[in-house]
Amino acid sequence: MLLNRLSIRTKIITAYTVVFGTLILAFAAIIYETSYQSAIAQTDLRLEEYMSEILEDIDVQASNQADTLAPGALPVISIATWEYPDAYVDIFGPNTEYILGDSLLTSSLDSRLRSAPRREFRFENIVINEREYRCLRRADMAEKALRHVVCVSIRLDGVERAMRQLQLVFIVVIPSALLLAGLAALRITKQAFKPITSMIRTTRTITANNLQERLILPKVNDEVHLLGETLNAMMDRLERGFLSQKQFVADASHEIRTPLTILRNELEFARRTDDSAEANESIDIALGEIDRLSELTEALLLLSKLDSRQLQLKYSQEHIIELIDECLLLLREKAVAKSISMEVYTPDTEDPQRFLHILDVKKIKSVLINLIDNAIKYSPQHSMIHISCIFEERVTHIAVADTGAGIPPEEIPMICNRFYRSAIVRTTTEGNGLGLAIAKSLIEIQGGHLVVESVLGIGSTFTITIPYHVDKPTYEKTTEPRRQ
Repeated sequence: MLLNRLSIRTKIITAYTVVFGTLILAFAAIIYETSYQSAIAQTDLRLEEYMSEILEDIDVQASNQADTLAPGALPVISIATWEYPDAYVDIFGPNTEYILGDSLLTSSLDSRLRSAPRREFRFENIVINEREYRCLRRADMAEKALRHVVCVSIRLDGVERAMRQLQLVFIVVIPSALLLAGLAALRITKQAFKPITSMIRTTRTITANNLQERLILPKVNDEVHLLGETLNAMMDRLERGFLSQKQFVADASHEIRTPLTILRNELEFARRTDDSAEANESIDIALGEIDRLSELTEALLLLSKLDSRQLQLKYSQEHIIELIDECLLLLREKAVAKSISMEVYTPDTEDPQRFLHILDVKKIKSVLINLIDNAIKYSPQHSMIHISCIFEERVTHIAVADTGAGIPPEEIPMICNRFYRSAIVRTTTEGNGLGLAIAKSLIEIQGGHLVVESVLGIGSTFTITIPYHVDKPTYEKTTEPRRQ
């Protein structure tokens, strides 16, 4: 249903306009009917005045002719119709015969209108030649015998003209009133929903990195204020829980690091003092697991610093192509072990300064190593890895493309989540699922972003986009944002 798809604000405006429109239409109908009945009442009053004067004149003329009239004969009636310039007077005998008439209506009046009314007088509307008339018929009685039927009519042109003018007024006023009512409802609801809109805007900006933000509450202590208080209280609980979780991860990582270091030292000492093959094999396995736990611990510590905004950025100038070459040199041994070739595409540029970037070299290098290491890890033997660097006006794109199994489309949005690993490689390749999460965070705190593209059976491309700076960036993301 269309109404269910509308916003609450739109529903309120629509309901207000419909109710207001219904009321104003009903009010207009009442005014129209009242005005019409008032105009008809005034017309009837004039008809009664005319009728009284005409009947008095007829009585006078009948009295003057009483001595000369034969029994049953009707007096000769003469009415000065010019005294009633807006009325039409017709007089008929007891048998509907015509006695007097000075208008075009005489020939058009049917026998019903020529006959005596059932009551002493009768008002009614008649239509002749597409014109409407208001007619008063009255029976002139003498000694309980009908002498005449007098019919006085007035054209309703003036009434119809007034009604048309009133209709034109309604046609102009009602839409204008509805428009003004709609605009007023729009403004009122906008002001009423302004605190809610502000809450929605603030809530959308709150992430795991700024859980200390709070909604700005309206000054009026109403339902919206209560809703804001409830949401702020909920965010207080979320922040406490999140901080507790981060503190636990940081504390646990610190506590785990020391025992792991001791275990490594003791195992290395045992390997030096015991040369047996079985002991060395067990020690190597244990050292491998310790290395894996150490990497996981370091990754958790780094994520904890990223979450708490305690990671400091140290900017310096670096040649971007040379930085890529350093990363390839560090991973060349792994690539050679799988007979994987690595190809670097270097863009042509006439400005050698374009290769120089102001960035946190250590963190960008960590990201590149992670992406290239993943490409080597997930690519088959005797394959090719392509690394490209593309310069644009304000950004630089570095893409690492492998020829691995690819990532299912439904998993791409989650591939950078913490501890998430694709089902395709989860059981075949070692990893902790934190590398891409760390890489994404390290890129974002420097104003860039990471984009993942993949086709099953063909491979994946990971592209980092970093802003191009010739001077140290003005943004620093290591300070705590102020609470509002």
